[in-house]
Amino acid sequence: MDDFARAAFREREARSILRHRVWWLHAAVYLVTNVAIVGIWFLTDGEHPWFLYPILGWGIGLAAHAAAAFLMSSPQHRPRAGAAPARPDRSRPHDADLTRRARRRPTPTIRSTRISRARRAPRR
Repeated sequence: MDDFARAAFREREARSILRHRVWWLHAAVYLVTNVAIVGIWFLTDGEHPWFLYPILGWGIGLAAHAAAAFLMSSPQHRPRAGAAPARPDRSRPHDADLTRRARRRPTPTIRSTRISRARRAPRR
């Protein structure tokens, strides 16, 4: 596996981890909020269980978010019908040249962009 493929793999893994963490945050907010809603219901009248409506409604959204975060792959990484192969054909000079150029210029990260902006001369 070359450097470019390793970097692409790491980026996919980082996005997957981020999707999972965002879902867990959503689940924690769901739990805390719904415990508060049930508490409000209990302290007020305690008759009709109206708290079930927001719990079920938000639960459907949470289930859809879980399906998107854990079961589906990112649309950026799904192969399209009739798409070019994932690895370039290195027997052709044009594809090999693209691979060399991609290795030479890695995409800038957020951190490197911030550093380069900080090093620039201030605008007047």
